[in-house]
Amino acid sequence: MKTVLRLLFFWIKVIAVILIIVVLAGMSFFISMDFVNLSILVKDGMQYRANVIFQPEDYDAEQLTKYFTAEYLAKDVLLRSEPYAQYEITNFDYDTKVERLWCWPWQNEVTMTIACRQREVEGRLKEEFMTQEQIDAGERISAEKLDNMRYRVHCERLEDHWMITGLELVETFEEEEKTKQTPEPTATEPETTEEGTEETETASE
Repeated sequence: MKTVLRLLFFWIKVIAVILIIVVLAGMSFFISMDFVNLSILVKDGMQYRANVIFQPEDYDAEQLTKYFTAEYLAKDVLLRSEPYAQYEITNFDYDTKVERLWCWPWQNEVTMTIACRQREVEGRLKEEFMTQEQIDAGERISAEKLDNMRYRVHCERLEDHWMITGLELVETFEEEEKTKQTPEPTATEPETTEEGTEETETASE
């Protein structure tokens, strides 16, 4: 009887361990899948948002509904203010980095933290928005970069896929300058003067 009970407990432990491993593996899979999906959604969505902001004539703002809800787009201050509508932008470098993200498999709402960096922008003010004096003087009024911004991004699972429901500005920030390390002075052997050499030879004689 004791042998049967021991065998039974053994198999119960084995089954329990297997179930725990299966549950952990399943959770890891779904967490990883949500992490990838949310990261791609936010990076692609913020990049297309930047495209519409910098080059509104070349990109369809309606395509933003693939990433953002219509309710949020209606109140996006930066998007609606069209800061570069008067400029002809030829090139820009806008980067989005996910700084903080976690999502349990059963969550339908997630808040993540991202950092958006405007590294450069090339473009100038269109002539129709310049004064005649500026045109006659041949002035070139360059576009200014946006501030680097850190956002809290609110996402929600709608109809089995994630959507961005809000952007909350946390702060603007400056890039940290990399400190240059000055090389340490290396030890050098003392130079031997001719007088010192002669004195040594005389002493040896």
